[in-house]
Amino acid sequence: MSDYAIRIEIIKGGFGVYVRDPDIEAANKDPKKPYREPWVEYHLETAKAVCSFIAEVLPKLKPVDESSTFDAAFARAVKEEETEEGD
Repeated sequence: MSDYAIRIEIIKGGFGVYVRDPDIEAANKDPKKPYREPWVEYHLETAKAVCSFIAEVLPKLKPVDESSTFDAAFARAVKEEETEEGD
C-alpha cells in the first residue's frame, strides 16, 4: 500500500489530481456494501487551481488505515471462512 495521499498528473488541458475520499474509504469497511475505488480524480486547468484545491482538501485527508489494506482484508476473509467451516 502506498503512503501518498494526493497524486498529481499532467494531462491534456491541465492537471489530474487524485485524492482518497474518506467517505468512500469508510463505506468500504462495511462488508454489506460493494467496494468502490477510494481514489477520486479531479481535472484542473491551471497550477494555481491545483494549489488552491490542495490547500482546501489537505486538512481533510487522513493517513491510510492499515486495517483496510488488501492483506488485512484477505486475512479477515480467510479467518471468517475458517470459522464458517468449523460450524
